[in-house]
Amino acid sequence: RLRRPAARSPARPSRRGPNVAPGLAWVAGFPVGAALRLLGHGIAGVYWVSVLEEARGRGVASAITQYVTNLAFDLGAANVQLQASVMGEPVYLRMGYEELHRTRLHIGMPPT
Repeated sequence: RLRRPAARSPARPSRRGPNVAPGLAWVAGFPVGAALRLLGHGIAGVYWVSVLEEARGRGVASAITQYVTNLAFDLGAANVQLQASVMGEPVYLRMGYEELHRTRLHIGMPPT
């Protein structure tokens, strides 16, 4: 079961800002997954999709990603983007996300 954040009146905007919304997935009354949706200028991003290890393999990542993705489209996003980890990539591809670009991470370490 996924919970949508409570609606806020225009007089009391979210402390997170109008363009940021979390999603939280619950199983048997316990939070087991989360994701964050950012929206600006018609482009949305899905960030920090995470699922507790003991809840993995039950569709929680797909459900919470679908929730924040649909929320972004409902708010007028022209497209929704994300950067997939190795673990998340198959989940997102099954959902219909497409790979447009693959990046390589280069990390510089200070000399010891």
